[in-house]
Amino acid sequence: MMQWGLILLTVCCSSAGDILCARGMSKGGELSGFGPSGIVRAIRYIVTRRLVILGGLCYATAFFSLLTLLSVAPLSIAVPATALGFVVDTIGARFLLREHVPWKRWAGVLCVTAGVILTVKSGAATNLPGGKPALSSPRAATVSSVSPVRLGHPAAIQR
Repeated sequence: MMQWGLILLTVCCSSAGDILCARGMSKGGELSGFGPSGIVRAIRYIVTRRLVILGGLCYATAFFSLLTLLSVAPLSIAVPATALGFVVDTIGARFLLREHVPWKRWAGVLCVTAGVILTVKSGAATNLPGGKPALSSPRAATVSSVSPVRLGHPAAIQR
């Protein structure tokens, strides 16, 4: 259950960071000129935008929640599940930023959603309770189920 809360926190914070940064950066005009003085202007522009700073804090929260998620869930489940951020970003772009989202992009959002569902559902059967991966190798399963053998016994040395 903890892993789903962390997935939700990661997705929501990452998407909030995307939406806040997009809103903050779009209000001031286009950045141009990336020479030394242009870079200084760009940095000044970025650090004076409250929405961009708040978005950066959301990104930091998403990053640390992803690190925590990776400590309790397998990578093959955690990272694909966070792809739901693409879905949340598209919904936020349409309804919060009032962007036009064509039907082909909505079809892509549905494909991402289906992919996440397939990935997470297929991974659920191979995991033990508590988010621990099941043993995948038949040899690993037999080695762990063998009773202790006396040292020096011919069967123990045979390997």
